[in-house]
Amino acid sequence: MVAALGHGETRMNMPILLVDDELPSLNALKGFLNFEFDVCCAGPDNPVADALQHWRQNPNLKLALVDLNMPGINGGAPRIQSGLDLIFELKKQRPAARIAARSAFETHENLAEAAKNGADGFLGKDWESASVQANVNFLATWVTMGATLRALAHGIDFRIPRTAGHSERVRDLSRALVIRSEERRVGKECRSRW
Repeated sequence: MVAALGHGETRMNMPILLVDDELPSLNALKGFLNFEFDVCCAGPDNPVADALQHWRQNPNLKLALVDLNMPGINGGAPRIQSGLDLIFELKKQRPAARIAARSAFETHENLAEAAKNGADGFLGKDWESASVQANVNFLATWVTMGATLRALAHGIDFRIPRTAGHSERVRDLSRALVIRSEERRVGKECRSRW
C-alpha cells in the first residue's frame, strides 16, 4: 500500500529516520514502516552519531522518530546528552522537519519537554502498530502540506510586499503559545534555549 501525497510523491519514497539504542525496537518499527517509507536506522550502538550523519548526508530527511531514553548515547557528540537534545539539534538544523519523540514513559513532563525541544508529536513505545502507523502517516502528511504551505506563503509574500515575513511571525507566535500552555499545565519553566 502506497499512500499518495500529491505532486507525484508517495510515502514509499519519503525517507524517515528511526533513532533508538535498542535493536528490537528499531527492528519492530522498521518492520511495519518499511512498507510505506524509505527507512534509515540510527543505532543501536551509536544512535546519536548515526542520526547526525544520516541527517547531514540526506537533506531529504524531513521525518524522524527519536527515542527519548538512550543512556550513554553521547559517544561522538558530547553536547548531546539525551533524545531531547538530539531532537533540539535535528530541529535546529532543519526547522521544517517533523520529529516525534518516542518513550515507554508517557508522562506530562516527557510530553512537555519533548514539545519544548521541538518535537511535533509523541509515540508511546507500547502503542499498537496501527496507532504508531496512523501518527507517522499524519506527520508525513504534515511534512508534505508544510512544504506546499511554505511555497504558497512565499508566493503571497512576493506578490504582496507588505505581508513579507507574516508566515514566520505566525509560526513563531503559535509555537510560543503551545509552549506556554504546556508550561502552565505542567508547572515548569521553559528551558533557556527558547
